[in-house]
Amino acid sequence: TFPNSRLPDKKTIYRLNKKWNKEHTVDNVNRGRSGRKPSVNTPEIQARIRDQLEAELALPAELRKTTTTARHNNLGISKSSFSRIANSLGYRCRKVKKDQYPNEPHTSK
Repeated sequence: TFPNSRLPDKKTIYRLNKKWNKEHTVDNVNRGRSGRKPSVNTPEIQARIRDQLEAELALPAELRKTTTTARHNNLGISKSSFSRIANSLGYRCRKVKKDQYPNEPHTSK
């Protein structure tokens, strides 16, 4: 069967046999599904983000001061995950400019 090439190693035959017994195939069943699965982007997290952003949008513009950091900390997810999910829901996460609220007294640290 292998006239012009080397025989497969004993470990290769063992591994293929083990895979056949477990999955009934020797094909790569994980093709296209490698890497970490997105576990944060669940329907309930999406609903919580949507509710949180809708509640804040209901406020007058001068009272909208919640930062993205505070929002993602409340949900217990990373800032990038929060921004990614909010963008997928149609919301834009942006930075608040320093002079956006000019009527507030300036506090320095």
